[in-house]
Amino acid sequence: MASPLGIYVHLPFCNSKCHYCNFASGVYPDTMVAPYLKALRSEILNLCIVLSELNIPPDQVAFYTVDTIYFGGGTPSFIDGESIIDIVKLLRGTFDVSPAAEITLEVNPGSVDERKIECYRAAGVNRISIGMQAFQDEMLKHIGRSHTVQDAVSTLEFFRKTGTRNISLDIIAGLPRQTAIDWRENLDKIQSLSPEHLSMYILEIHENTVFGKIYGGQNSRASVLSTGTTPPDLPDEDLVERFYFEAVSRFEKDGYSQYEISNFARPGYESRHNMKYWTDQPFIGLGCSAFSYFGGLRWGNERSVSATSN
Repeated sequence: MASPLGIYVHLPFCNSKCHYCNFASGVYPDTMVAPYLKALRSEILNLCIVLSELNIPPDQVAFYTVDTIYFGGGTPSFIDGESIIDIVKLLRGTFDVSPAAEITLEVNPGSVDERKIECYRAAGVNRISIGMQAFQDEMLKHIGRSHTVQDAVSTLEFFRKTGTRNISLDIIAGLPRQTAIDWRENLDKIQSLSPEHLSMYILEIHENTVFGKIYGGQNSRASVLSTGTTPPDLPDEDLVERFYFEAVSRFEKDGYSQYEISNFARPGYESRHNMKYWTDQPFIGLGCSAFSYFGGLRWGNERSVSATSN
């Protein structure tokens, strides 16, 4: 029996570009949203052509049940909620989507309202991933985030009030100027918010980012190891290691199990979609820069938003 299939949908639009972000995303004119969504619809409807070009029988998809859909970005909550409904309807009409499918949508704090949340519920979205990253307003400004700590807390509480019971938070260790006090404050705040899932990442610095221009185009940790020095403002390797293991210990005490190096969940709340990437299960990626693994083959889409919208 074939493993269930996952669907990833990339929405590259953001209100601002974070200084560490190397994803295919950016601040684009509103006029690009409609052409992009039109191109996304065409890609979904013409998936059989792509499979044929890869010598994969087009009807092979029909043998798979889709049990996860993941909207990533970018900031999927940037676009209107009705568009999320339309995309899910199209996916349900194209694939055999399980009624119990896990449908995740990434959300930027402060980017949702009551109408959007109503649309998410209508679309069947049952898992929310909120990119908090830090709980100090000055830190958020320094890393290029467009929200405040209160925006993040209010967004999580807003989803709770509307019945969402599967929420994941992102946090980053090793940010510039991050201290042991900052990190403990992050962990205390996470404990008080009590999400079902946590993703904790260690900062990586990439060449084509704001931080890449400031600190050099290498991963910050690699730079430390190769030169023996730490770029200005970056916590050193030993301190970041302390951050990581302190968090692991706290999360365990708070009832989270570590099921991947950066991911922690309360029982039954592991990300079913992300597990596919780590356990060699099939998935189809849609939208710019999205990757797929299906029929024993891996392939990726054009990274440029402009190219995919034409």
